[in-house]
Amino acid sequence: MRPVHRVVVLGAGVMGRQLAALLANAGVSVDLLDVVPPDAPPNRRSVLAEEALRQLPKMEPPPIVTDDVLERIRPGNVEDDWDRLWEADWVLEAVVERLDVKRALFERLDDSRLRARWVTTNTSGLSVHAMVEGRSASFQARFFGTHFFNPPRYLPLVELVPQAGVEADRMEELARWLRQRLGKRIVRAKDTPNFIANRLGVFQVLATLRLMESYGLSVEEVDALTGPLLGRPRTATFRTLDLVGLDVWAAVVRTLQERAVRDEFYDWFRVPAWVQTLIEAGALGRKTRKGIYWRRDSERLVWDPRLGDYRSEKAPAWPWLERVQAEPELRDRLALLRRLAPPLAEFVERLVAYGCIYAARRVPEVADSIVDVDGAVRWGFQHQRGPFQTWDDLGDDLILKYVSELPPAPVPVLELRQKLGEPRFYVIHDRDVFYLDWAGGRYQKMAPEDYEPVAPWVRRTTPRVLGNAGASLHDVGDGVFALVWHPTRNAIGGDVLEMVQRSLEYVERHGLGLVVLSAGEHFSYGANLALLLMALQNRDVAQVDWMVRTFQHMTRSIRQAPFPVVVCPHGMTLGGGCEFMLYADRVVAAAESYIGLVELGAGLIPAGGGCCEVIRRAQAGLDWQDRTFPWVHYLDRLRGFFQLIAQAKVSRSAQEARQWGYLRDGDIIVWDADARLAVARQIVRDLAPVYTPPEETPLWVLGADGLAYLQMAVHLFHRGGYITDYERYLGERLAYVLAGGDLPHPAQVSVDYILDLERETFLSLCKQPKTYERLAHVLASGRPLRN
Repeated sequence: MRPVHRVVVLGAGVMGRQLAALLANAGVSVDLLDVVPPDAPPNRRSVLAEEALRQLPKMEPPPIVTDDVLERIRPGNVEDDWDRLWEADWVLEAVVERLDVKRALFERLDDSRLRARWVTTNTSGLSVHAMVEGRSASFQARFFGTHFFNPPRYLPLVELVPQAGVEADRMEELARWLRQRLGKRIVRAKDTPNFIANRLGVFQVLATLRLMESYGLSVEEVDALTGPLLGRPRTATFRTLDLVGLDVWAAVVRTLQERAVRDEFYDWFRVPAWVQTLIEAGALGRKTRKGIYWRRDSERLVWDPRLGDYRSEKAPAWPWLERVQAEPELRDRLALLRRLAPPLAEFVERLVAYGCIYAARRVPEVADSIVDVDGAVRWGFQHQRGPFQTWDDLGDDLILKYVSELPPAPVPVLELRQKLGEPRFYVIHDRDVFYLDWAGGRYQKMAPEDYEPVAPWVRRTTPRVLGNAGASLHDVGDGVFALVWHPTRNAIGGDVLEMVQRSLEYVERHGLGLVVLSAGEHFSYGANLALLLMALQNRDVAQVDWMVRTFQHMTRSIRQAPFPVVVCPHGMTLGGGCEFMLYADRVVAAAESYIGLVELGAGLIPAGGGCCEVIRRAQAGLDWQDRTFPWVHYLDRLRGFFQLIAQAKVSRSAQEARQWGYLRDGDIIVWDADARLAVARQIVRDLAPVYTPPEETPLWVLGADGLAYLQMAVHLFHRGGYITDYERYLGERLAYVLAGGDLPHPAQVSVDYILDLERETFLSLCKQPKTYERLAHVLASGRPLRN
């Protein structure tokens, strides 16, 4: 794979600066260049790029993984710093979305005879061919589209868009680098209006708007029906539009108006009048803090198209909604919805069918491969399933039920499937998956990770040897077993604890080692707080004590297992999920892992071995023969962990979690989350032949002096008005545990001693009314209460 050491990003706007951050996150040196403003003072000619760098740490969601990433981005301008382009391996254009501006820029680049292997555009839908028409053959050979989705750190999709003169090998080289170095998911799109994802996405929104009007639904009702119920993000339809920007979405619609004149749905490509009204009023969405939704002070408002004005936001009064969303498969959700709310089920069915039919008609116009079409929708919009996968899930009868309502057009890929006599676009056989290849006219084998994420694929295709509702153990080959969690919101309850213990016993008898994955959107939100709150409501202290002891036994069993245990977090890895990870022999973390011990937000402290483990990590590697020096370092490290736990901080990334000490130097961070199983499996095989569990040694604690030091930090925070009275109390109880309790001086203590301190303090906090209030609030709202 050809290395990429330096990239020049042209354009320091919202997307350009985020692309610079994305590349710098991966260790690449970046030059971020923009024009010189006419009114720029002589000493601030690069003000646009400089200001972009200053804004990066303030953006939400954060584009940078750690603060030191910014050191790899060098600001500049296209007049004084043009010579920097000769240092670049890759020149990435992200200037304003105007064809004339881009053509002028590429003419200048062509005249400069750069050495860069790749010159690409981040256009979201303009013609790639038109941008370089008339340019030299050598320039066209290296030029193509690389359409990243916004925000590029979090959305894995990149659409590669060729033009006639490009060398295919160059495109494939960069595609491999993007996949392996940045963890991006690549689809091959044709140079058609808005490529794949935006073409389908715009149609889906326009279809939603038409059906919303015909069914008389409100904005809030549509969002309730088009989010998790359909396997899509919680932002659903209208909150997504606010996130994207109404003006940006309208520009994409206008591109279709101008260029997709042969589309059978051309008459649908119009921005609704009420959306245009909001755009003209400057209510563009999140970037203007006012769009379809508007939070005015403490009041939540929403635009009502029928009123032509804002009104108070009203969540739909549908008592069955959570029950329907809880069904694991879309076909089951729709079946239940048909029984409980037939008209709404009809709306959802029509919307899904319209989207599937439109996507199928666009093959081979926008792409030759159904895998690319499904991937564009899944990775660009975070849908659980693409349109062809959804068609397979629901079947021809439901999808084709509504085809007569749509403008007539052939569906060549469906005709090919029917000719081959197959009922599905994808066929799974044993551990292999095959897709209908339009270009080849037959079914072809594909990479499983392009069909679905690794943990669901393990559940679907590998032998299940143990299991319950919360988790299942699978044989993934060569003596390695994978424990896959699948509880609601990935909370660790009794069923998961049971499966961990059973899995450890099974692998000890039958395997070389264990890998732990989660099949959910996140690794784990921690222990099941609903069960804890129920026990507290029943004043069942014995039950709470049993729960904590069982959790501590689980984490300790992981550490003491006679074989390697590798944990593979991704997404939110909080509280008990973080504690579970801390006790693994190795961690293979997705780069997008957000890790923290957040129990204080719920009025508690880490009690699943978390306090014990941070004490261990704070003193790891110190030379205790030196009577003075190690104590300074130990106290400094311990204070760092204390502050993280006391503030319930969550890392912005796996890299930041490593800086904090939640990940160790030997733990591995991968950009491609679906590569975790393969990496972890190899680690197990490498460690197993010589593996012995780590020896459990006594721990040093600081006693009264350390306690006073940590409590002083709490006092200063309270005195400064940063924490409440109860948060001061919680911080003091945390300090008590980390310092070793009531000991008058530094001493070595056993692991059991610290675990007992954890548990006793946890139980005492459970008796506090303010802790109960915090627990209830977290469960009801998903947010911490500062009481």
